[in-house]
Amino acid sequence: MSYVVSDQVVLSEEPEGPLAAYLVPFVDSLSHQGYTRRYIHRQVMLAACFSRWLKKIDLSLGRVTSAHAAHYLERIPLNSNHSLSVGGNWCNRQR
Repeated sequence: MSYVVSDQVVLSEEPEGPLAAYLVPFVDSLSHQGYTRRYIHRQVMLAACFSRWLKKIDLSLGRVTSAHAAHYLERIPLNSNHSLSVGGNWCNRQR
């Protein structure tokens, strides 16, 4: 089942976690700044996977630090275009 974030972004499933409620405003912000659909989609998928990871480690939004983001981003494979999706392998493997 797909989940429509905006007219520019459709995810493979509904996002979850503490950042999920902020994905639509994030899309709007990126769009207003003139980013391409492809770039916006990639950034939203990354944010959705990060949000899912935050939920998995039971970390509320108020407790997220730049160290958490750095820790998460260090684990993304360099060639992750094929597997970075909300319901995909990469997003589900993160711990």
